[in-house]
Amino acid sequence: MKTKETDETREIAPVTKDKLHASPEDRCDFPDCEKKSFNMEDHVTLFDPVEQEEAAALPAAACAELPRNEYQDQLAEALGYCNRIATACKDRGEYAKAKDWYLKSLAIFEKTLGENRPEAATVCHDIAGLYFRQDRYAEALEWHLKTLAIREKALGEDHPDTAATCHDIADIHFHQGKYAEAMEWHRKEQAIREKISEKDPSEAAATSSGIAAACDGRGRHGEALEWYLKALTVFEKVLGKEHPVTAATMHDIATACYARGRNDEATEWHLRALAIREKVLGEDHPDTAVTMNDIALACLARGGHDEAMAWLTRALAVREKALGEEHPDTAATCHNIAGVCESRGNPAEAMEWYRKALAIREKVLGKDHPDTAATCHSIAGVCESQGHCSEAMEWYRRVLAIREKALGKEHPDTATTCHGIAVTCHHQGKYVEALDWHLKALAIRERLLGRDHPDTARIIHDVATVYYDQGKHAWALSWYHKALVLRKKTLGKEHPDTAATSHGIASSYYMQGWSAKALDWHQKALAIREKVLGKDHSDTAATYNGIALVHKKQCKHEEALTWFLAAYKVRLANLGAEHPETEKVKENMKAAYGKISSAKPFEEWLQEKTGKEEK
Repeated sequence: MKTKETDETREIAPVTKDKLHASPEDRCDFPDCEKKSFNMEDHVTLFDPVEQEEAAALPAAACAELPRNEYQDQLAEALGYCNRIATACKDRGEYAKAKDWYLKSLAIFEKTLGENRPEAATVCHDIAGLYFRQDRYAEALEWHLKTLAIREKALGEDHPDTAATCHDIADIHFHQGKYAEAMEWHRKEQAIREKISEKDPSEAAATSSGIAAACDGRGRHGEALEWYLKALTVFEKVLGKEHPVTAATMHDIATACYARGRNDEATEWHLRALAIREKVLGEDHPDTAVTMNDIALACLARGGHDEAMAWLTRALAVREKALGEEHPDTAATCHNIAGVCESRGNPAEAMEWYRKALAIREKVLGKDHPDTAATCHSIAGVCESQGHCSEAMEWYRRVLAIREKALGKEHPDTATTCHGIAVTCHHQGKYVEALDWHLKALAIRERLLGRDHPDTARIIHDVATVYYDQGKHAWALSWYHKALVLRKKTLGKEHPDTAATSHGIASSYYMQGWSAKALDWHQKALAIREKVLGKDHSDTAATYNGIALVHKKQCKHEEALTWFLAAYKVRLANLGAEHPETEKVKENMKAAYGKISSAKPFEEWLQEKTGKEEK
């Protein structure tokens, strides 16, 4: 996965006493300075009054005309001073101050040595990194492109540092959701590295990981897996099987498996990564918590709510201890715990955790940060699920404003919010508005991600659902089939989302009175869901219920009762007796039971079948 750690953080170190007494050749950091002299008075105005005193004290003979080597030493020391303060400010999260100090360093470089020095490029790189950490991608890209221009001119197009900048630019595009552009820059990086005579295998593997991440972003998860595995082979050979980078690559492989719906395989890779991280980094390391967090997500995907909560609880404890209670990563775990509560059918508890995550993110990151918007988006989803559509719409509007400002109107996350607004309109019965927002989201995703992307397929599926609820079942069927083609192509025939679309096709046939076709498609969906999700998953229960409805329509009441009971048991275990979905299945089951002559009252029969007495 792409991270916000820069792959290059070089600082011009202060001159040591050993270096002061070294030979001229050993001390020559800046060979172009032979005929220049260093006058601190030329640079002291870069600092405020207090800083001017400190800066003037750096060289012992400030404001004096110095020979070549002493000039180099004092220049290096002045630049090192600026960079050390900038780095300290960056590490404290004081990005504005850090930028000011980097700019002072850059000004000294450009005034004394010229604009096209490799060292100046490093400062530009560091400024880009500051913007990147703040999710200010457009500004980060601007500085990385400036870095690239300097490096191509000073070092050449086929230099390792030039390749590194291409990697950084690809990373920016990745986080902007521009996966095709990210892929282009990674390919450029790869071409440079292949030309370099002294190739670094680990750098080549890092490029492979970048290409894999770009493939992941474009929904090409199978291709991503191939690149991740290629990188893993190199990292295991060069760095060792128990190196943190090796573990990180295993983590990425797990994420790609998870995206393809291969949750068991994802968990296996996550556990391998976890074992390395616990051994090498320790159980209380933040990277260890990252893997715990993602194992939880894989567990949640297959319906393992309790298991997911256990992993998230561990991750939260690690992050609170290692990073603090008000760290963005701590907020991320709170956000995910809320998601588990929501999946369990506990909206009140989910809202409590989302509010906790939101409070941290607003305080630490700000109200207009993309991560803050993500939590607001989830709060909107909870409001919507409770039928509070007006409140949900207010939250979605807030999220849309943040994302359009921070990420742009043409970003995948912006499309996600348009999609959320569409779903809310749908639940309000505003079908025309819902379709408008769905099509707006679809247009963005097709432009950015392409038609053959899982996120694009999801909107097409949801458009079908709008038509279904409008009673336009022929239209719904047409859109469901479009979604099915894309999901089979991008996710595979045995993915949960493929099963969901098969379920939608079955329901459309059912509503048009084609019971045999409906049953056939429900069986297709069931085969996938039982295999991939298990018999105790809520989505599997939905298919049990769909099959029961078909049998009920065919007046096969005993078969219907059997399938209703199977659906009821799963929903009772997962959602509880008072959840609306559980109650709905119970009502249908009671109706089917009434069609069969029996001496036992329904409640007594149900208690025997479930082994529970409902309260």
